[in-house]
Amino acid sequence: MNTPALNNNEVENGPNQQKPLGTVVYCEPSLLIREAISTLIKNQFKIDSIVLAGDSAEAIQKIQDLGASLLVTEIALPGRSGIELLHELKRININIPSIVITGVEEEHVCKQAFLAGAKGYLLKSEKAEDLGICINEVVEGGSYVSDRFKHVLSGSKLVQASARDSVSGDEFSIQSDPLRNLSPREREIFHLLTGGFTNIVIANKLLISRRTVETHRAKIVQKLKVNNNAELIHYAMKNGLVVFN
Repeated sequence: MNTPALNNNEVENGPNQQKPLGTVVYCEPSLLIREAISTLIKNQFKIDSIVLAGDSAEAIQKIQDLGASLLVTEIALPGRSGIELLHELKRININIPSIVITGVEEEHVCKQAFLAGAKGYLLKSEKAEDLGICINEVVEGGSYVSDRFKHVLSGSKLVQASARDSVSGDEFSIQSDPLRNLSPREREIFHLLTGGFTNIVIANKLLISRRTVETHRAKIVQKLKVNNNAELIHYAMKNGLVVFN
């Protein structure tokens, strides 16, 4: 469901502000959290607008339509996860600074977010002022990680590589895309399979035959080197493509 932009051209500079943010796209399924965090951003930064989205497809459309300068996203989204959203932006050659604000407190998901191109990872359990610090770091070309994960990423190349990739558009996050060997149709069916849909339901949704779905599924499990749907779901969870928050 599309949601309107919240214009904010007259917001005063907040105490943490270093530069105007332009247009921000915020992707978050919870209406309550959307309103709360968008208000925090508006109170701390001078922005053109905050555009709200409820899922990855809507977020991509808003970014393309409005030429947004910053993406803020949850990981646990309906359908494709926030990590898949970041991968998709790379696949369609949209380089936009991206921040994850999430309730997902899994270390491997944090790592996958940076591998996908995120430049910030902030837990929703953090203090409100940490949001301003995180955004400032990212818009100034740096990166930010919640304290809980600094021991995981400290000294590693994940953050540095993410910062490099978001600017240069090199091969880093493309090679880290766990679905890079799948065709667009195989990706679509992968997400439906890991979402718990049966072959018959998928066939009806995509207006194709059950046999065609089975053919695509066979190619998917072969390319991803898994043996069954349980392993397929495990693969998706391990790579942050399915998140239960």
